[in-house]
Amino acid sequence: MVAFSKKPDRGRWMDLCRVRFAEMLPQIRQEASAALRDVPPDRRAALVEEVIERAFGTLLKLAERGLMQIAYAKPLTMVAVKQLHGRPSNVRFR
Repeated sequence: MVAFSKKPDRGRWMDLCRVRFAEMLPQIRQEASAALRDVPPDRRAALVEEVIERAFGTLLKLAERGLMQIAYAKPLTMVAVKQLHGRPSNVRFR
């Protein structure tokens, strides 16, 4: 008798997330830059990178729930930007 694991192969699952995220990365970077356009340029680059990290984290959470097929660049970016609003900072957003 062959028993199948109910958990997906984590290595393959992470590879799928990375590939999907790499496809969305240019648009995520563009959307983040546009959303943060009111931030001074010296701080904007670091915040864009933080948005990218948070967007990837959100994609991972969706994938864990089996919802990676509903993940798109703009909503992931907007969620990540809104997460930045909630953190303590002296940076003003529009």
